[in-house]
Amino acid sequence: KKITDSLKRRLDKGLEYLQRFPDTKVIVSGGRGPGEDISEADAMAGYLTECGILPDRVIIEGRSTSTRENLAYSSKFLDPEHQSVGIVTNGFHMYRAALIARQEGYRHIHMIPATSNPVFQINYLVREFFAVLYLMIKMYIPGKKRT
Repeated sequence: KKITDSLKRRLDKGLEYLQRFPDTKVIVSGGRGPGEDISEADAMAGYLTECGILPDRVIIEGRSTSTRENLAYSSKFLDPEHQSVGIVTNGFHMYRAALIARQEGYRHIHMIPATSNPVFQINYLVREFFAVLYLMIKMYIPGKKRT
């Protein structure tokens, strides 16, 4: 699994946090896409350990394929209703990630924004706008199951 620029920015922000708070554990979350040898979570764990984070601080969740699944599957490793949880994601994705986290039962979240490539910022923001709009429609249409 190749670590993209966007993912590296998140990992570096998480690494910075983990170095500042040495008792903190991290859940790396992400599945394996078509044609990929390892899951995104395994690639992230490898990157963090290569940067000096001890393997016993890294919890691997390697099944998820979306932000909702990242948060739902990761919640099995903690108590999202009572524990304080930091969520590292790119800045353009913060709002939707926080909305989904609340829907998934996370009550004490701290958003930790990573940068993103400014060349693609407009694209990220437009895509995110429509993803938030879709999420809002799903939340507020009576009888619709949220996804």
